Amino acid sequence: MSDRLWVRKFTPTRKLPIITVIIPLLALTLWGCSLVGITPTPTLVQQALTIQIKEIHQQLKLQSDFARSPQSFKITRVAISNMEPIMINNLQGFKVEGTYNLSVKFSDRWWREQQNRFQIYLQRQAQGRIWRLARLENQTNRWSTVPIPHRRF
Repeated sequence: MSDRLWVRKFTPTRKLPIITVIIPLLALTLWGCSLVGITPTPTLVQQALTIQIKEIHQQLKLQSDFARSPQSFKITRVAISNMEPIMINNLQGFKVEGTYNLSVKFSDRWWREQQNRFQIYLQRQAQGRIWRLARLENQTNRWSTVPIPHRRF
């Protein structure tokens, strides 16, 4: 009879499953909050790609006479497939690779291209609030950076 009492004392109660659910959820919540802003998000990458495409468009306009110049463009479905931490000008940065969809509006129609591959470099400033689009200049082998307008990433 004493064996039955001993076994009965250590049988799980209904509170145990609740605790096993709450503790991991709390841990994941705290862990997730600590990672906010540390790595580039798809929204940040989309803004960096927008800057890069606008710059390329301006260079093409200067080099040739565009009779059918695009009026606007839209980047959607940014998917990050690889992210490697690197140092850019002694600050934390990332080499980010993935794909995106591009829609370009001309005066009479839309042109769409899906699953465009990208490889960009993003640098995080020391305070951690500002991100910059980084490029390695071929002639000087130095990094040049352009700030990405601050929005909620």
